[in-house]
Amino acid sequence: MTQEHTHKDRAEATTPYPRAVNGLLQFLLAAFVAVIAGVVAISFNVVAFHGGFGPNDIPEGLLMIATFVAIFTLAGMVAIGLPVTVVLKLIDHEHAWLYALLGALAGFLATAVAIGPANLTRWDDFTLPAIGALCGLTAGAVWGRWRERGAKVAPAAKPANPVHDLLF
Repeated sequence: MTQEHTHKDRAEATTPYPRAVNGLLQFLLAAFVAVIAGVVAISFNVVAFHGGFGPNDIPEGLLMIATFVAIFTLAGMVAIGLPVTVVLKLIDHEHAWLYALLGALAGFLATAVAIGPANLTRWDDFTLPAIGALCGLTAGAVWGRWRERGAKVAPAAKPANPVHDLLF
């Protein structure tokens, strides 16, 4: 039995879906959890520091916040998260904590750059970058946990050493 065949059997044994479909579902789950975290954090910020929503503003306000957070979260996951996944897979360091840490850092920095460093002059100006870090942290943690489980179930195949194979 080849290494590739074993990898396929292990991956399919853990889920009823093929790995590619399961990966897409996990990606969407990570985005959903990050959007929920962002909506909750922004809503608390609005209530705590800006007087809250009016009774008629709640549905429209939450929909606007969710759309705003979803656009930036998905853009960050595609533009930053997927390339990070490729690099971490290549260097064989797929750990949930590392994905979460890099997600938080990327979320903070991307939001700070989008706002503009010149606009970040007071401590309370860092509220949105902190929420970006929270979204990146949650997306990275969910995605990283799935990637870590996959790496443990089916470790990456090490390339063969032809010299070693000839000698031993």
